[in-house]
Amino acid sequence: PRTDFSAEFEEFETAQCEPGDPRQIPGARAGLCDFTGETPWDSPEWRHSLILTYSRPTRFGEFYVRPEYSYTDETSVSAKLGDFSNERYELFNLRAGLRATHWEAVLWGNNLNDETVTTIASDAPTLGGARTYYLSQPRTYGATFRYRF
Repeated sequence: PRTDFSAEFEEFETAQCEPGDPRQIPGARAGLCDFTGETPWDSPEWRHSLILTYSRPTRFGEFYVRPEYSYTDETSVSAKLGDFSNERYELFNLRAGLRATHWEAVLWGNNLNDETVTTIASDAPTLGGARTYYLSQPRTYGATFRYRF
């Protein structure tokens, strides 16, 4: 029985890569690599989410609380694979609100543990070989009021 659940390219012999990459195909044009057997980017071995909702009717409407938890194992954050990766991380979100037929008021918080997560990373050759990193939102919180006509 299979015990390894990670994704992998069964065959990918025409992948673009940086010249000099050790996976470059001998005799092929520069920047053409064989990624066969590699793990695609943003494909961790494990990714879990748990979302619970508690609700209760009140005389003003329905009150609810919704905690959210997610776990992501170490994963590559670049289509070029290579050394751009995130360590494992956990995120916690929370919502609490009151809703009625035509309106809803919500207090919410995202990334409550203020985890810094790189969502995408890439080389920036036009910036002298620098790397660019796109990060997820830091801890954010607020209130939302909706009215449906």
